[in-house]
Amino acid sequence: MVVEGAGRDLCTLRFVTAGIDGWRHGYDSPADGGITIRDLAFQTGGAGTDGSDFIGGTGVAAIFDPDTPALSQCHNLDRVLFQGYGDQRYNYWSRLTYVKDMPAGLSWSDVIGYGKAFQPLAGDAHVNEATRSSFFRKSVNCTVVGYNYGWTFGYLDKTSGNSIESVWLDYCQAYEGGGLIYAHNDLAGYMPPNYLITGCGWQGKGPCVDLHRIQNVRVSDGLFVTDRYTNPRSVISLSDCQDVCVDSNEFFTIPDADDGQHHGAVTSNVTGVSVTGSITEAIRIIGSTVTNWASWNEVFAVADDVNPRQVFEEQTFVHGVGTFVNAIVTDSSNVQSFQSVFGQINSDTLTGAVDRNGRVTVDAAVDVVVPATGSGHITFPVKPGTAGAFFHSIPRVLLSARTSGSTTATAAPSVGSISTSGFDVVIPGATSGETWTIQWAASGR
Repeated sequence: MVVEGAGRDLCTLRFVTAGIDGWRHGYDSPADGGITIRDLAFQTGGAGTDGSDFIGGTGVAAIFDPDTPALSQCHNLDRVLFQGYGDQRYNYWSRLTYVKDMPAGLSWSDVIGYGKAFQPLAGDAHVNEATRSSFFRKSVNCTVVGYNYGWTFGYLDKTSGNSIESVWLDYCQAYEGGGLIYAHNDLAGYMPPNYLITGCGWQGKGPCVDLHRIQNVRVSDGLFVTDRYTNPRSVISLSDCQDVCVDSNEFFTIPDADDGQHHGAVTSNVTGVSVTGSITEAIRIIGSTVTNWASWNEVFAVADDVNPRQVFEEQTFVHGVGTFVNAIVTDSSNVQSFQSVFGQINSDTLTGAVDRNGRVTVDAAVDVVVPATGSGHITFPVKPGTAGAFFHSIPRVLLSARTSGSTTATAAPSVGSISTSGFDVVIPGATSGETWTIQWAASGR
């Protein structure tokens, strides 16, 4: 079925009965063919100026026959607008689209939908559900305003087997609501792959991206703005996900000053990326820019149930005058690979790095006052905010340089006993009380 507007501008269909859907495909019986809608505006609303709401149903709803063989293109929307008629404070759709059991081939471009003006709705905009295999859902240059989530994906009525796979959001936006995308999968022994979120923009309460048991995920080149809100939440929430790369995104927080609109007065309790779950694997967070003008808990948080060396981060840039309640990194288990922890240590003499295998290298220059025993001790730095050790096994330690005005030492300083928290420096013949500057380097896991 093809429904197409005519003329230079969008052809408008206005629905004047509250609660009805705009267009239904496959409701009398599940559809065994596709639907294409182009160049149409779906409006809902009566007078809608007396302070009472006029709420439409779903703008476009489609239910497909689960037993239909996969089609190359099942669901196409191109230049489609959803909005309330007249005053959008009172006239709005309760849901923009609903798609169930689409076999394959959803392709949307330039789809725009508005909810209730100045008051985000509790419902979601584009709702996708499946009880069978479903592949290839791509939205390009689409915008949602005023709904809880822009796109949601539900895995229904199954205990195993594949379901919704290959979800692509390219240059899509979600504003004035909760989040951009929500996908929670609880199917046993199965993790849907290929979620690509590229060049998207978001402003809301969060989480912006909320994923559970999804694999092969890429979130890149996005601008994510946390709204003024005080309840704890994350911008990106990853629970039991695998093979995820969060690359080259900006996390931005609105300043605390109230703008007199509906956002609220403060922004606090924010976490940039939170990672939880015992089956989590291969999470990479690369090239993030964090602009904090309010109060964050932390930029990255890793839960205790995440296995060692499954989260890797590097090249994070943090600026703004906002505060961090905990630290830039909260890694309770102290076993993840975070580069940015070194930038949090207030020392001009310390440098460090973490490689992709989780090996930590730290070097510093430290003044050691020689005790009467002739053997001093150097303590390794700890992770800011958690006081956790960098090393979880005994590292290799080298003394690369040492200087002193001592004339009594009979041999060069050497490394004595080593633990995960520090090491002894042996200086044979040195005078008790004199100071040695020790340049050292340690490497290990």
